[in-house]
Amino acid sequence: MHIWCGFTSIIIQIGTYKPHDPGNSYVGDVFLIVVTFLMLIKTFFYLRIFSSLSYIVTMMKKVFYDLRVFMYFYLILILMFSVILGILKVGNFKLSDDPKVQNIEQAKSFPNMEYRYLPYFLSNFLTVTRISLGDFDFSAPTLLDPFHNVVFWIVWYLITIMTCVVFLNFIIAEVSSSYESVKSDINGLIMKERALLIKESEDMMRQSEKKNP
Repeated sequence: MHIWCGFTSIIIQIGTYKPHDPGNSYVGDVFLIVVTFLMLIKTFFYLRIFSSLSYIVTMMKKVFYDLRVFMYFYLILILMFSVILGILKVGNFKLSDDPKVQNIEQAKSFPNMEYRYLPYFLSNFLTVTRISLGDFDFSAPTLLDPFHNVVFWIVWYLITIMTCVVFLNFIIAEVSSSYESVKSDINGLIMKERALLIKESEDMMRQSEKKNP
């Protein structure tokens, strides 16, 4: 996949690139980002060859796999709180009853300006994610009417408690548990990864190059 995406990216860059016209390079930029991510995955994959790095790569792989259920639950929490922010119209200035707030996006700088090119729900999703990580920005809620402003602070408190305080501590505890589990079986896991690498290298060899037992 990495090789084919790399060749596709080269073809797109040659065929669509035009100086001083960045609009034609959007597809090429997306492919370059995909190729870079695949390169990162490939790099971690082949770092298992080295004894000193195989331990870390194997541990990371196992920990991320063990956290999948917690991440699903975390995603559900973020989605539900994003819907609630949408109901409160946080950052949706066009639905405000105040004419000054309705036209605030015409200014050079306004609250939630960093989300101006994103869909409204996605901006709420990122806002809740930032709150769950302790990144608080209260510029947009100050433009709400008194009732929605009070409700927002109740919702903000719930988001902070459920995601930032409780849930992230669950994840840390699970990472510690997974780390201990991997550490106890690390030698066997490393040998298994090395066996998979040997098998892959043998599959890439021609039949004439393989030595018969």
